[in-house]
Order: sequence, then structure tokens, then C-alpha cells
Amino acid sequence: MVRSGTLARGWMLASVEAPRAYSELRRAIVDAGLLERSHAYYVWRAGVSYLILASGVFVALIARGSPAAFVFAAIAIALGSVQVGLIGHDAGHLEVFRSRAANNAFGSLCWSLSLGVSFWYWTERHNRHHASTNDETADPDLQRSMRPVYFLLLAFAFRADGWRYARSRLRGGRRNTELILLSASTIAWLAPLAIGGWWWLGVLIVSQVLAGGYLALAIAPNHIGMPTSSVSSAAFLERQLASSRNVSPNPVTDFLFGGLNYQIEHHLFPTMPRNHLAQARALVKPFCASHGFSYTEQGAFSAYRSVYAELQRGGRAA
Repeated sequence: MVRSGTLARGWMLASVEAPRAYSELRRAIVDAGLLERSHAYYVWRAGVSYLILASGVFVALIARGSPAAFVFAAIAIALGSVQVGLIGHDAGHLEVFRSRAANNAFGSLCWSLSLGVSFWYWTERHNRHHASTNDETADPDLQRSMRPVYFLLLAFAFRADGWRYARSRLRGGRRNTELILLSASTIAWLAPLAIGGWWWLGVLIVSQVLAGGYLALAIAPNHIGMPTSSVSSAAFLERQLASSRNVSPNPVTDFLFGGLNYQIEHHLFPTMPRNHLAQARALVKPFCASHGFSYTEQGAFSAYRSVYAELQRGGRAA
């Protein structure tokens, strides 16, 4: 575990130096070209994500009755679904294209059409998380993070919440388009029932439970166990540093976490393309050390131990 700086006590008091420090850090990031778009990266990364998802569906339909095929298909669909969702996450942050309309269209492809989860629901919810990270009264992720059973139902809950959001909160053409995309996705995911029957239904249900668990494992280390507050008066830099945890990077974690293991850099620069986060870390980490700001980074197993300890503490308190 790496902790630098003196902000571990929380983020109630804002430093007058923080805004100036963030401006200095941002200039370094911009000068390094780390906010520039990376179209080629997203072409191949999206291609890999969809290939994993498609391989699971393909095996499920051609190898019906095989236990090994069932396991492979469920895991591949779960892995591919989350990876596609993470691409949509990046589009929602305007990381893929310069145009907001292009990012919205790509995000809708990933979330609404491919996964059946409303892109607009997810974007609104996720933006609230970024604006109020670890705020006990306003962060929607924090409000549900102490319910482990919810994690296993995450894929189903996101779909249900997305449908409700699209029907009750969206208006006009956006509402109509979203409902069409969600309907098309539902039809596409249920259509294989005509071929696979109960076999396909079993694969689909298990894969979505696994996807919920995988997504929970990808997001739980980001903030659970970090300081929380119901006061948002701290400067942006201090608040994001105090409330976010990195998972030490390596090729495996970088792939499985889809860049979310660089949570500090992502929260400081949410429009930064995923493939630039490692370079940003090389600038942010020493910057924090030299300015006395907190920077929390743990290995994956250490991070999960911290998450488990926090969930136990929350359970006892409840």
C-alpha cells in the first residue's frame, strides 16, 4: 500500500493551495498531450470487447448440452458484457471522440443497444458519483456499496432502473430513441431462446450474475474504505485524492479493470482516454508526494482486504 501526504484524516477543510496546485498539474498533463483523443486504441479495444462477448454467445448456441461450453459461454458473456460497458463508460466521459454527439451515440451502442442498460440512466448516475465522490448524502455508488447481495444482482438492477429512468425521466426524441434501443436489445438477448430454449436462459442468467459480480469487483476498490463526508467544501483536488484508491497497475489489472484501477487519475481528469492513464500516473503520483497530498495505491489483494474490512465495519454498524 502506498499512501503519501497528510490528507488521510478526510477532506473537510479545503487548502487554499489546492486550486493552484491542480492548475499546475493540469498544465503538465496538457503539455504531455494526455488529453488528446486515441481513436486507434478504442477501435481495437472495443473490437476485443465485442469479440469476447460474441464468442460466448456463439459457443452457447453451437455447443448446447456441454457443461464445459456452458461455463465458457457464461464467463465469456460476463467478461465481454462488462468490457463493453467499460468502453461505454469511457464514451460517457467524452474520452473517445471530441464530439459530444459522437460519444453519446457510441455510449448508447455499448450500453443501451448492446447490454440493454440505459446509457442516459447510467450517465446521469455516474456523473453524480463523480460530482459527489464518497459524499454520504449524494454519491449514489456509496449509498448502495454496503449491500453485497446487490452486487450479484447489479446487471438486473441496472436494466430495471434504466427502463424506469427512460420512461419517467427522458422526454421527446431522446426518450423514444432510448426505448427503441432498449426494446431492440431485449429482443436480441431473448431471441436465442428459439434455438437454445432453457439452455440459453440458463446461460444468460448465470452470465448476468457473473457480470454483476465482476463489475462489483472492478469498482469496489475504487472508493470503499476511503474517507467519506457529507460536506463537499473541500477543493476538487483534495476531495478526489482523499476519496479515491488506485489498484497497482500491471497488464492483467489494466485489462480486467478497464482503466478503473487508475481511479485517482480518472477522477482528476475524467475526459482522459484510458490508454493515457498510466502516463498520467507517472506525473500525478510524484506531484502529490512533492506537494504533501494523499495518494493511495494498493495491490489488488490488499485493496480487496480493505474493502472487506470496510464492509464488515458497515455491517456491524448497521
